[in-house]
Amino acid sequence: MTEIYSTDQITVLGGPSKISIDLDIGPTGKRGSYWFVGDGNPNLATIGQTPNLLDMYINIDPQDEDYLSLYQYLNADGTNSWSKLLNIVPNLASKSANSEFIGGNAQILIPLISIVPEDLVATITIDKLNIQKSIVNNLPIIVTIKSLEIITDNQVRALKVVVNAIELVSSEWVEVVGDKVVDLLISVV
Repeated sequence: MTEIYSTDQITVLGGPSKISIDLDIGPTGKRGSYWFVGDGNPNLATIGQTPNLLDMYINIDPQDEDYLSLYQYLNADGTNSWSKLLNIVPNLASKSANSEFIGGNAQILIPLISIVPEDLVATITIDKLNIQKSIVNNLPIIVTIKSLEIITDNQVRALKVVVNAIELVSSEWVEVVGDKVVDLLISVV
């Protein structure tokens, strides 16, 4: 049989009679939150002082391929160096273009200023662009990019995209004719 112990004695303990809190700013901690800017990759550039771990750096050289990239000073495998975290300006642009298809082809012009920063408009090349395309259609459709080129149209540099499309109509593939909305997703690589 189990025995239960009980007691009629209760002890109440109170807190301290006085509480004292001392506030002080304290000693200066180790830096690690400075932001630097400079031209080019910070691992190759001179920033003017020795960085501390967790400092940040932004590449502001418009001629550099990593223009507007954010770096952080980190320790990797026992070595301190700048590691690229991200591109500040997203390198994606999307465009929905109402296009007229004639004989299965449609031409779309997109000003380069809507894809890349203004200071890169003059230097961007086709090999730096990746383009995905789609057309919303009630019938099965096949869409391809027939040609890409950078042209000057009314003194504006633009990306010229020629899209080719065929659709399945009554068990037969035919060239798309008429107006269709072409959705483009352009990324700068």
